[in-house]
Amino acid sequence: MTDLPSHNRQENSLVRLIHSSAAARIILVLAVALTISAWYFSKQVVQRAEAEQFEILTNEIETAVHDRMVVYEQVLWGGVGLFNASEDVSRKEWAQYVDALDLDEHWPGIQGLGFAVPVDPADLEAHTAEIRAEGFPDFTVRPESERDELTSIIYLEPFDWRNQRAFGFDMWSNDLRREAMTRARDDNTAATSGVITLVQETDDDVQKGFLTYVPVYAGGIEPTTSAARRDALEGWVYAAFRSDDLMEGILGDGLAGIEYEIFDGPDLTNESLLYDSNLKFAVDSGDDGVLRRSDTLEVQGRQWTIRYEATDDFATGAATQLPNVIGIAGLLIDVLLFYVISSLGLMQKRAVTLAQDMTAELRVRSDELEEQAERLNRSNAELEQFAYIASHDLQEPLRNITSYSSMLSNKYGQTMGEEGQRWLGYLSAGSNQMSDLIRELLHYSTIGSESSTPDLVALDDVVSSAVGSLAGAIEEGGALLALEDMPVVFGHVDQLERLFLNLLANALKYRKAGTSPHIWVSAVESETEWRISVRDDGIGIKPEYHERIFEIFRRVGSRADYPGTGIGLSICRKIVENHGGSIGVDSSLGGGSEFWFELPRPAPDRPLPSDSPPTSKLAGSLTSS
Repeated sequence: MTDLPSHNRQENSLVRLIHSSAAARIILVLAVALTISAWYFSKQVVQRAEAEQFEILTNEIETAVHDRMVVYEQVLWGGVGLFNASEDVSRKEWAQYVDALDLDEHWPGIQGLGFAVPVDPADLEAHTAEIRAEGFPDFTVRPESERDELTSIIYLEPFDWRNQRAFGFDMWSNDLRREAMTRARDDNTAATSGVITLVQETDDDVQKGFLTYVPVYAGGIEPTTSAARRDALEGWVYAAFRSDDLMEGILGDGLAGIEYEIFDGPDLTNESLLYDSNLKFAVDSGDDGVLRRSDTLEVQGRQWTIRYEATDDFATGAATQLPNVIGIAGLLIDVLLFYVISSLGLMQKRAVTLAQDMTAELRVRSDELEEQAERLNRSNAELEQFAYIASHDLQEPLRNITSYSSMLSNKYGQTMGEEGQRWLGYLSAGSNQMSDLIRELLHYSTIGSESSTPDLVALDDVVSSAVGSLAGAIEEGGALLALEDMPVVFGHVDQLERLFLNLLANALKYRKAGTSPHIWVSAVESETEWRISVRDDGIGIKPEYHERIFEIFRRVGSRADYPGTGIGLSICRKIVENHGGSIGVDSSLGGGSEFWFELPRPAPDRPLPSDSPPTSKLAGSLTSS
């Protein structure tokens, strides 16, 4: 056995090493480690993306709350503008102002928009009598106790049953309210109170709330000092907010997957809780992997703390499952890789054994195959030689039959009578038909086995030769031929001449009875090939026969009207396919036929010969005399 080259031996050793069981185990360990690393890093990426998304969404909540409170503040300053523009704002005018705002539709969360005035304890009875005189006989300033300073809510719209509970309430009596009222009065600013329970609340749907105040000064001119502002104060325009209604009006159902709580001040206690989106106060439970953050928000001089927390719904997207998908898919691939490598090792061992067994057998069979191939080549050569000799030897007795039939007819025609002469005619016609058939079969069998070398062929010359061969038939039928310029192609000149000869002969043969045929020969160029057509106005062919007519011994028309061997179109197809092209027909019964074939254009590295111009020598028309 011949030794393998050194580099082949090295390659085989490397393949055996890779396919070994030890290599499979090492690759499995490395693949699992790589899968774990991919899972870990993908999990880190997903967690960072979730944290960034969480921060973006919580910032949206904070921005929405801040912006809405700034807008709501403008409603209060609008009320101040009403007082500054009028010497005395009546209860009716205030009601019309608030009604025009349409609080339920455009300003959700505002329970009422009111106006409170400071009341000197010495003037309390006069103040009470004045309000009662306006049609409120039960009016009183509450709570009823002696205080150094008093205030009274005199306007509060909408003046429904809930807001009527706060009519006449002394907000100065409450520390959280008083702090905000003092800050608004002394600083001429909007001031929000701490967490309170509104006087308007009942036993049902109790919500926490707060109030925002803005000051109204006499004459509409802002004093420059705190003392002057206290002296010039006429009252406060204020809004009472129910926190649940307010936050639902700002954010609706909030953002999916995020809960948040709002506290008044820095202390996160139940007492300072202003709003809880899930109606369940919670405190931080430590580092349990849940996304959380807290931020502060300045609201009309009051610091709110907003605490955010992601729920389980926040981390249920497809991206969250990506690390698990990577891990599971990676492990499956690792196991599959281990199985494949192990299997390859086993298969390699079996292949080596099988190869050793087959090598000896192949050496024996290779000699047998070479011997069989040689016998096949000899058989093909003998078959071609037989076909040639058979056709040649068969032609000779057929010629003798034709010749002796003619001699018998000439010498003994009178003696044999009409019936004998008819039999001799049958004998002569049969021998001629048999001779044509043998000649066509020989030609069909030898296409493609020519010893000649293909070359550039000017089809003008080929068409001219075919027309010359058919000159007698053209003149006899009174045919009119229109020949366009023909191209130069690469092929066998004798086969191409046979191709045109058969197509033109069929066009002459299958003409309509009693008419002179018209035949058109044309060529159309495309990027890669020439399409050449031979069209006539003869009897035509039914569409169901378009493919069958190219099969050997298939015919169109009766043998009596249109004699022939039925091999001509089969020869045409074999010639075209031998030249790398295709052939077909477009025809209908009674509408003439167009036989076309496509031949490749000569390659660019095979220039046209100078003595074979691409233009036709037969351009124009040929008409029989």
